[in-house]
Amino acid sequence: MSIIKVALCQNKITNDKESTVVDAICMVNKAASDGAKLVVLPEMFTTPYTNLSMKLNKEPLYGPTAETMSTCAAKNGIYLIGGSFPEISENKLFNTCMIFDTCGNHIGTHRKTHLFDVDIKGKVSFKESSTFTAGDDICIVDTEFGKVGVGICFDLRFPEYFRKLVLSGCKIIALPASFAYATGEAHWILSLRARAMDNQCYMLGVSPSVNRELPYLAFGHTAVADPWGVIRGELGEDSGTLLVDIDTSYVDKIRDEFPLLKARRPELYI
Repeated sequence: MSIIKVALCQNKITNDKESTVVDAICMVNKAASDGAKLVVLPEMFTTPYTNLSMKLNKEPLYGPTAETMSTCAAKNGIYLIGGSFPEISENKLFNTCMIFDTCGNHIGTHRKTHLFDVDIKGKVSFKESSTFTAGDDICIVDTEFGKVGVGICFDLRFPEYFRKLVLSGCKIIALPASFAYATGEAHWILSLRARAMDNQCYMLGVSPSVNRELPYLAFGHTAVADPWGVIRGELGEDSGTLLVDIDTSYVDKIRDEFPLLKARRPELYI
């Protein structure tokens, strides 16, 4: 299978966790009914992106959110990359994405490896490391349409992470994210295009919608970048689902015609 319909669900985050999750799952169900085979949710799709909210809404890995996502994936016969939620494990909190296959089996976990600690005067200040512990591994899952890599938000700033995913066989990389509005305006689309172009792969960047009632303002603009660095679809600020047909054979075409990966000189980069 080379052509896959993917769905990126830009849900609205509120202070009501139950209704927020229900709304997100309704979007996944609708995307599946529209033909999507791979569906991706945003970073922290269950709760506002504040240190307090994430601590209050922590769950174990196999908690109610995981059960809901597993059931949804099995019901719809889809691969579901479940954004992320605050996972509690051995008294540590992780920013965690769980991935489920078409039968609802848990096939992969990514704990965000790069934590968002920034202080841009007058624009955004956040210290994710005051809440979370960083993960220590890359995430790749096997699907019927090949290997799919997963990163989370600030991971996007580190090209080495994505190069490792691609060198491990990924043609598609999903990025649940919640870029801050200030940094998103400057770098979100630029970074998605750059990682897609540099690695000649599809980048699926998924954000929550913009909710100005929350203290942390996400940027929205969920988008898909192709292996040539072209944006194949982009949402705005409002809640919605981006449906895009992607073709993994196009990855092969680009890599054959413009063999960046084959031209690497890794002995020079140490």
